[in-house]
Amino acid sequence: MNRMPALCFLLAALAVPTAVGGQSGQPQISEAARACFAALYTARGAAYRAQRDFARALVDFDKALSLQPDSVPHANMRAWAFREMGNFEAAERAYSQILQDESARERVAADRAIWQAFLSRCVVRQDLGWFQLALGDCVTALQGSRNSDSLYFAARAYTELGRCGEAVPLLDEALLLEPVTARIYEELGYALVCSGERQRGVTVLDQGLALYPDDPDLRRMRQWAASF
Repeated sequence: MNRMPALCFLLAALAVPTAVGGQSGQPQISEAARACFAALYTARGAAYRAQRDFARALVDFDKALSLQPDSVPHANMRAWAFREMGNFEAAERAYSQILQDESARERVAADRAIWQAFLSRCVVRQDLGWFQLALGDCVTALQGSRNSDSLYFAARAYTELGRCGEAVPLLDEALLLEPVTARIYEELGYALVCSGERQRGVTVLDQGLALYPDDPDLRRMRQWAASF
């Protein structure tokens, strides 16, 4: 049984009146209670978002942010909802608002939520076709974590800009991580062929198809590589 809601109400009940000008003030909810209720709103918002009930999801994310207006994790959840709605412009604006502080880039290695915001804005900017801007965000995200997602989206920005040779080492690095998804093989195969290493590109695509034989994107890329 989830006891978190009961804990939140207990924390709220422990709020004490504050003295204002000698008068008894209104009870002020504690920071712990604010954090507790904000976490609940965000969790419910995520559940609504998973059900594609975006209107209710955004209401809950906004409630969470009203309780903790400086919370990057809550703001990230809200921004990604716009992306899932297909409103890429709104998502990009939301992530840019999160990252408007100039110190954000300096905090990317130490703050997981800031790293997520840079990576997510990279994805959204690619959705918009803004690949040069996206590349800057993904390069910054790589400073925080060189995981499969950040390596893939940085590489994709390079290939979309025609800089395929710069994508190859990133995707080679991603091949060493677990799990290796079909999109890594697909993008690496493309980058290799694009940069003049057609034979290795075909080999990589065949390796991907051995693991993911029913992946339609891999199949299409293999056919393209064969005819290149």
